Amino acid sequence: MEITEKTLQMVKEHMPPPGTEFRGYVFLAPDDLWIGTVESLRPFVAVAEDRWPDNGGFLLIVMADGPVYIAELDSEDMVELDDCGALDFRQDNLVDYCAADFPKFMEIMRLCITALETTPNPDDVFDEEGYEELVEAEKILRQQVGKIDPKAIEDVNGFWSVMIEEFGSGMW
Repeated sequence: MEITEKTLQMVKEHMPPPGTEFRGYVFLAPDDLWIGTVESLRPFVAVAEDRWPDNGGFLLIVMADGPVYIAELDSEDMVELDDCGALDFRQDNLVDYCAADFPKFMEIMRLCITALETTPNPDDVFDEEGYEELVEAEKILRQQVGKIDPKAIEDVNGFWSVMIEEFGSGMW
């Protein structure tokens, strides 16, 4: 299984500092990136993980052909290690599309972090004005993300749609 040097180089150029955490995902160091395939055909690089203490969790993966997905680490029958120690996922393990490519993913992530840092969260559950501001900020964020990658917010249950909705509801 080969992952192209071009893909690894692109990923390394756009990675945040190792240990950066975003919504439960911890970004790996460049030397700790995981590699693998989907159905032994489509190579990927895992750039961040949300590992659970009792096994399982999720990986943020960048496919060699571009798209970024969330892949589920569940049971041994869903994730296998090949002879080289690389992961081999079934297509079912790809549970969520995130972006057309890793640079777009990182651009969207930076937008979300900026929105979170610059939009005050209401102090009181009855602060109607504060929640209206969040709803407006959500609309703006959704428009900005749509300009970067419309498919990233196409699915209302998708990764970015849910995160943006949670932001607009004051759940962040």
